[in-house]
Amino acid sequence: LRNVTVKESGKMGVRITGGTPTMEGVRIDGATEGAFFSEWNVRGTYTNLTAARTSGNSFGLRGDDLSSNSWTWNFGGLPLVVLGNVRVYSGHTLTIPAGLVVKMAGGILQTINAGGGGRILAQGTTAAPIIFTSTADDTVGGDTNADGGASLPARGDWRGLSFDRDNSSIFENVEVRYAGSDVDTGAITLRGGAPTLRNVTVKESGKMGVRITGGTPELEGVRVDGATEGAFFSEWNVRGTYTNLTATRTSGNSFGLRGDDLNNSDWTWNFGGLPLVVLGNVRVYSGRTLTIPAGLVVKMAGGILQTINAGGGGRIIAQGTVAAPIVFTSTADDTVGGDSNGDGTASSPARGNWAGFYLDAGNGSAFANVDIRYAGSDTGAGAFSVRGPTLTADNLTIRESAGNGILVSSGGNLTVTGGLLLNNAGAGVRVAGGAFTGTALGVFGSAEGVHVNNGSTAVVSGSAFEGNATAVVHEGTNAANADFRNNWWGDVAGPNDNSAADGIVNSNPAGQPVSDFVQYSPFLTVRPALPIGPVVLGVTPSLAGGTVSEITIIFSEPVDLSTFTASDISITGPQAVSVANIVLIAGAAYRATFSAALSAAGDYSIRVGPDIKALASSFRLDQDRDGLGAEPGQDVFVQSLRIDLTSPAVTGHTPTGTQTQAVGQIGLTFTEA
Repeated sequence: LRNVTVKESGKMGVRITGGTPTMEGVRIDGATEGAFFSEWNVRGTYTNLTAARTSGNSFGLRGDDLSSNSWTWNFGGLPLVVLGNVRVYSGHTLTIPAGLVVKMAGGILQTINAGGGGRILAQGTTAAPIIFTSTADDTVGGDTNADGGASLPARGDWRGLSFDRDNSSIFENVEVRYAGSDVDTGAITLRGGAPTLRNVTVKESGKMGVRITGGTPELEGVRVDGATEGAFFSEWNVRGTYTNLTATRTSGNSFGLRGDDLNNSDWTWNFGGLPLVVLGNVRVYSGRTLTIPAGLVVKMAGGILQTINAGGGGRIIAQGTVAAPIVFTSTADDTVGGDSNGDGTASSPARGNWAGFYLDAGNGSAFANVDIRYAGSDTGAGAFSVRGPTLTADNLTIRESAGNGILVSSGGNLTVTGGLLLNNAGAGVRVAGGAFTGTALGVFGSAEGVHVNNGSTAVVSGSAFEGNATAVVHEGTNAANADFRNNWWGDVAGPNDNSAADGIVNSNPAGQPVSDFVQYSPFLTVRPALPIGPVVLGVTPSLAGGTVSEITIIFSEPVDLSTFTASDISITGPQAVSVANIVLIAGAAYRATFSAALSAAGDYSIRVGPDIKALASSFRLDQDRDGLGAEPGQDVFVQSLRIDLTSPAVTGHTPTGTQTQAVGQIGLTFTEA
């Protein structure tokens, strides 16, 4: 059929049930039913098809199994409506061309777990992405269900994409909209093989955005924008490669991982820049190493992180940096990694939300610039329990444990240089059968700062003790086992030691209490410079296309609003304004409202600080991390804000000139993104 027009059909315009037809320049102008429809077994050649005034201006296809040959979809430039499921079997490839709009009427697009698995190649371009969506989505491909605005697309309108045993499928420059109707799946479900998803956007999923249960997938530039459940979730056995993943408007803008035993291979965690939510326990066995990179936020849903005492034990390497610390915390902690449990402000983190670290064996574990929060659900242990091995840790922060901050037992030996032990319900450090060495620590707000059992040893120096009910408790009678010389005890006159049972007395009610048989002299008469104050992480927005009436300031931890006032924020630029008020949004995010909206275009400089105190510890802002808070120059956070009131303009388009075939889409180039 060449240059054929069908007008005012009482049924379908063209219905194809068999053969290998060729259609070129065929137009349907008016049909009671759809424009074109084909059964699955047909392999036609279609060029420049058009449709108007039908019950669906599209090409309909009945889905089925691709099990006898490969197939490249081309339906003459029309959007495709698929009725039923499409399954690609081993040895066969389904190729979907750039620019095709595929509307799914409830079904699934799937590679089947048989033989080596099938393959789907859906490689769009930036200018011509491939879109998989609902038949009710009129924003692309037109009103293909021909009901005007009577129906709207909804999450879960169709099942989604599933790769059950994949033979290197590739999805690139693809959108997947309104999928996710199956239980325990995602809009995209990866069950095996090695599929590649590159520059893929999942929108409005009725379940998970992307769920991964097997294989070695590669995800690069994958974005989930709207999902009833979480953004990404993986079973433990998967070893994927993830780069530049993003998530918005899901029940948890994070990467979920089911915890299990690491006993077959080493593993370096990398989840594309998203915070990680771990469901269950993670145990590292002998000969294996779990490496956790700098900057990762790990939220624990009640479990433990453990090296197992069997055959020498495993190792955990968690080495952050000052600029990119590693944070282990509760799923309810919205101050880092966002609202990962998706409940807004309905829940707050609490002591004992998860267990903590149980380091039972393996002398090679290493920790640096690590922050452990809201652990200690086993109150007899610690948020960081060293039960046997010899370990070192640098800049270790442990706060809000339901039990001890640190527990050293079973002959363990722990050395910590730099860090903060804050507001722990038990002891900041409990040495219950082993040795502890600490330098440059802040030990604040706990029931006991350090508790040393009889027969254990502790050496702490260059540290500060404040706000503890008792700073040091030593159960033994040999003061050499509790060496706490050269520390700050909250007052220039040293600790408060009223008992003469050990022959030493230092009565000073202004100082921190200590027990008998503790060496504390000489002591420091000024608090040492400890880099444990809060910092400003960022200010938003940094770019605006209109007026700006408020900004959001995000700190590393909650701050005391009585010390964070309008005088701590200055704005300079084309227009002069001041701050009218500051309120807490949630977690460690604060909103500052201006006295008048910034409306003048140009570049502004926003300065925050420096005399702002942390809510929990009262330490002042320490932006340069030198241990000296509220320095007028060094501890001021500075960020730029640009207001650009120039509207974007189109500078070019493709294609250009006279076209000899129908044009289904055009590419536009703007002056700015």
